[in-house]
Amino acid sequence: MIILAFMAVGCANTGITHVSADEFIRQAKSMEHANSASGTFYIGASPTQVYVERTGLYRALRLHKSMVYWTELDGLPEELATMIRSGKCPWTPWQEELRTNRDQ
Repeated sequence: MIILAFMAVGCANTGITHVSADEFIRQAKSMEHANSASGTFYIGASPTQVYVERTGLYRALRLHKSMVYWTELDGLPEELATMIRSGKCPWTPWQEELRTNRDQ
């Protein structure tokens, strides 16, 4: 019984949602900014869609929540869609930026 309760809470804290291209870009750009309570990670792309994951710690509820956002590649600006189709992430995570600046 306890295991089922934990499984239900775990599943309730994860989701996937389709968003507009503008909202997707807004979510994806958040990976460029350091935040101690949340993080955004580029998952990748399929031939027609692109995905990022946003995780966060919600102190009021003492929960960790994870949401996958996706949108259609054709809805993104051509420059972004081309980069993604070539296998490159158009956004630089803040951790990589920090390492790059440190190593220079």
